[in-house]
Amino acid sequence: MRTTAAALALALASTAAWAEFPACVRKAKGKFVEPPTLRKLLDCQAKARAGIDPRDEARWDRLEDFQKGEVREYLARHPDRASVDPDPPEPPRAKANATPAEPDTVQETGNEAAAKVREQKKRSQDAARSNASGLSEEEQESAAALQQKLWEMSKNGASAVTPDMAHEIVRHLQQQQGGVSADMKDLLDSLQRDGANLSDGSMLKVKKASRDAKKSGLDLGVDPNLEKWLLDPDTDPKAKQPQPAGD
Repeated sequence: MRTTAAALALALASTAAWAEFPACVRKAKGKFVEPPTLRKLLDCQAKARAGIDPRDEARWDRLEDFQKGEVREYLARHPDRASVDPDPPEPPRAKANATPAEPDTVQETGNEAAAKVREQKKRSQDAARSNASGLSEEEQESAAALQQKLWEMSKNGASAVTPDMAHEIVRHLQQQQGGVSADMKDLLDSLQRDGANLSDGSMLKVKKASRDAKKSGLDLGVDPNLEKWLLDPDTDPKAKQPQPAGD
């Protein structure tokens, strides 16, 4: 039976993980608020990287993917801004004890952040309704109640999957289909263990589950840029190479 529970868990986990990075490009009232040049965009991104511990490789890799996406889309909107001045951008990696950068002027204001939360909530609600459209009326009501409860438990999408949220998903699945698959249990265990700072292993599970859900016709209910990243195998965390044995 098609279920919306997996898509809801994926949306909460991936949105929370993605939202941990400061954006240098934002959208307000249907318009982009962004740096006037590619150099300014790269400098803004360098400031964002200064607040990331370089020893956290999994988080660093996700930040690089996030920022590469910002640059790709920026140049798609402004192909005439593809060149930069000869001065190098700020150092790409800060020292482990570096002081986090001051917020950049392109970061969201409180009102814009609230608007973004409303937009994501609507996206999540629309996806839940779409995913449940083939179910009975009772099952649709149950799916909508689960979506609303998880959204409230996540503090409007700010927190990742918690043990209490995982319990709600398991309870829903047990009621709707009599049990929980081993893959789903493994995914939920990983998500509630890692929180928003997903390990490489957990991120791979999220991306694989997202691709499986999309192939089955489910709406992931996330930002289009995030969905593109989740479905792209080229952005999967790379397996770490084994260290050579000592002499």
